[in-house]
Amino acid sequence: MLLAMIVLFMSLNTAASSWPVFSQTNETSLNTNNSSQTEPPSTVTSNTTTKFENSTIVLTATRIGTEGNNYIWTSEGRNSPILNMRPNTDYEFIVNTMPDDMNEHELKISTVQGEEIAEGESVDEGESTSFIFNSGEPRTLSYFCEYHPTSMIGPIKVVEE
Repeated sequence: MLLAMIVLFMSLNTAASSWPVFSQTNETSLNTNNSSQTEPPSTVTSNTTTKFENSTIVLTATRIGTEGNNYIWTSEGRNSPILNMRPNTDYEFIVNTMPDDMNEHELKISTVQGEEIAEGESVDEGESTSFIFNSGEPRTLSYFCEYHPTSMIGPIKVVEE
């Protein structure tokens, strides 16, 4: 099931971009009327791009709405950004949680076939953790939360400049 969701997500986010390290669609929304809802946010495919000056990527576990268990990754005001990386480059991922977040989060990185290739430590309310990830050869990957894999998910594209 997770593999099918990753493949579907990747196929929806295949728009090529010039060389940013991360980019993001402009709009993300999630209906939070049902507290047991687990559907991922829907996105509009109009891309905005931001170039990082260094190889540090900060992702924050952010709750959507006031009810339920719906979360997304945010970074620099962007929701579930597309991360474009140079091949064979080390990137530091910093994972943050909000002070009032009572849920656990753990960032994982996998291939589109579902093979997990990297993971950070689990973080709780108001905590942070970091880890170094080497992007390896050109390929498409996925990043997601171990505990909220249907809504806290985004693509990584390792591409030549």
